[in-house]
Amino acid sequence: MKLDYPVIVRKEKNDYIVYVPDLDINSFGKTFDEALDMAYDAIGNVYMVREDKKLKIKKPSKIEVYQKNKKYKDDIVTHVSIDPVIFREKNDNISVRRNVTLPSWLDKIVRRDKINVSEFLQNMLRRELRV
Repeated sequence: MKLDYPVIVRKEKNDYIVYVPDLDINSFGKTFDEALDMAYDAIGNVYMVREDKKLKIKKPSKIEVYQKNKKYKDDIVTHVSIDPVIFREKNDNISVRRNVTLPSWLDKIVRRDKINVSEFLQNMLRRELRV
């Protein structure tokens, strides 16, 4: 499900300010492309939060609404495309608690060497699973 949210881009001094009117959010970047990337992240995060809280998510308006609006005549009117499902898959990093049993001798070494068991296991699992 790909969504195209209209965005209004305005050059301000050394930054590009991006406004997403349908979601009433702003973002910015040092370059035009960076500003659009930041808008993509902002849209995705708003979408995830609203979805998680079971709040209404405004669907994108037609870009022509903003292209014809004289209020934005000096701005760049374009759109940011996002697939909320793919965005969530890439950005939803919710941690889950797992219990691990270790022999006491190994636990003593881990504590002595101040090894973060959770971090160590995550790294080993990523390596083993090639992710």
